Amino acid sequence: MDVDRAGTDELARRAVSAAQDLRASAEPIRHLRFGGAVSGRDYAEHGVALASALAVVNSRLVGRADFLEMLGRRLSSSTEAVVDVDRAGAQRLRGSGGSAS
Repeated sequence: MDVDRAGTDELARRAVSAAQDLRASAEPIRHLRFGGAVSGRDYAEHGVALASALAVVNSRLVGRADFLEMLGRRLSSSTEAVVDVDRAGAQRLRGSGGSAS
């Protein structure tokens, strides 16, 4: 079985990088605060709705980041497992006098 280890490693790195980018995008949203003291009652009411919507966006961004990070780790460990099994099979073939190509 041929495994494109370099390609899989690159995919894993990109998944982790995308997760980090999503977390970086979500962080400022988490710290936004709205108040109506300066701009009046409408701003306060709309600010609460906006804050609630942004909390949902933040939660979804973090959820996607967690998924991508887990995907990256699984890709990396799965590739290593496949390579280990492939090597063991090749060694068995060599030991039995067969060809391991």
